[in-house]
Amino acid sequence: MIIQMNSIRINTLLLIFAVVYLLLAALYGSLILTEDTYLNIYGSIVSVNQIEKMISHARATEWLSYIFFPLFALIRAIYTAICIYVGCLLRNQTIKFRYVFKVSIVADLVYVFALLNKLIILGRYREIKTLNDFNYQPLSILELFKDVSIDQYLLYPLSLLNLYELFYWTVLTVFISASIRSSKKEALKTIIYSYGVGMIIWVSIVVYISINITT
Repeated sequence: MIIQMNSIRINTLLLIFAVVYLLLAALYGSLILTEDTYLNIYGSIVSVNQIEKMISHARATEWLSYIFFPLFALIRAIYTAICIYVGCLLRNQTIKFRYVFKVSIVADLVYVFALLNKLIILGRYREIKTLNDFNYQPLSILELFKDVSIDQYLLYPLSLLNLYELFYWTVLTVFISASIRSSKKEALKTIIYSYGVGMIIWVSIVVYISINITT
């Protein structure tokens, strides 16, 4: 597994990474940013002319999603790689940052499937009626509270408690275990102490910002 990962050029991974997220951005525009979506959300609030202006504005700025999607995913992959690399150093485990970065990019494909699943379900099988419908996260604990009113700052933490995140941790554990030549249990501890802590910090920042925006 280490040899296979090391044999993959980082430029190739980044190119695939960018293309995948550009395609997701295009899919987002075609499935989610539709006239029906705007009519369902704002139809009873504003006039048809205003909705048409909103749609025109959305189309004019749609190119921003082609920057945001891959950029946000890249930042997430870099953050994950830094967390794991620092965690390995603190636990005296030898690993190259380049390898960890490749692992974080490959593992991010789990989020690609999660986002693809979300876009297809929202675009084809679930009608978007309110802005809260965008918070839908497949296979997450958040779906257990879909009929319950919860504070906005809890939406993101609850959305992260999903099966995709569990699979993401599994992928990280398998690759890191192969690199540091340790058991899966030991590698999982490394992921918990590194990425786990980093995730708590990240979520805390998002929750803090959400609380300050909504109050």
